[in-house]
Amino acid sequence: MKAPTCDDRRKLERVLGYLKFSKNWSRLIDDSKFERVETYIDASFAMHEDGKSQSGCMTFLGNTLVHEGCRKQKLITKNSTEAELVALSDYVLEGELIEDFLMDLGHLMDDDLVTNVHHVYQDNTSTIAIVTTGGSKPRSKYMKVREEYIKERVRTGELDISHVKTKDMLADVLTKPLGGELFHNIVKRILGMHLNNRGAKENMSAKRGRNTSMAST
Repeated sequence: MKAPTCDDRRKLERVLGYLKFSKNWSRLIDDSKFERVETYIDASFAMHEDGKSQSGCMTFLGNTLVHEGCRKQKLITKNSTEAELVALSDYVLEGELIEDFLMDLGHLMDDDLVTNVHHVYQDNTSTIAIVTTGGSKPRSKYMKVREEYIKERVRTGELDISHVKTKDMLADVLTKPLGGELFHNIVKRILGMHLNNRGAKENMSAKRGRNTSMAST
């Protein structure tokens, strides 16, 4: 920054403290079988000083995060529904590319790595309604093209979209500042730490069971 303030310094120290605290964390890979590519797509309306919104996406194979991205939108949207539509039309391609790669790889291996269509999670019910049932009147041809782009994929069965609650929208962490329990829960999900914790609990339960059996014997 050109003219940092004391408040900026406090923010920097907080970021550095978090990086030091989490420097030994790693992303866990779940080797269990998956059936489809799943993408969480979110947008935060008018986050930037010029009125533009922020888009974010996370793509999963099973419980493993394989791709994430966030960027400032290139056009100004009128409301949150339009911002979500822009993010959806921009980032659907990311999941489709991964799906195409897996399908090509499956052909080489003579195995179906993906058995279900690309699934997208959205937390804006208005945007879902627009791209699934229609009924809206786009304010510009650019928004109409984006809307029809998603509609076509839903209509042809190449894409499936469902609603997810905002607290379960994992891409939310890429579009706006979060804090507290919500932030830490999302971090655990995207790093796969919840799988490690689950395994540790199962091992502890099994160990307690063996100890009880030995004591009774």
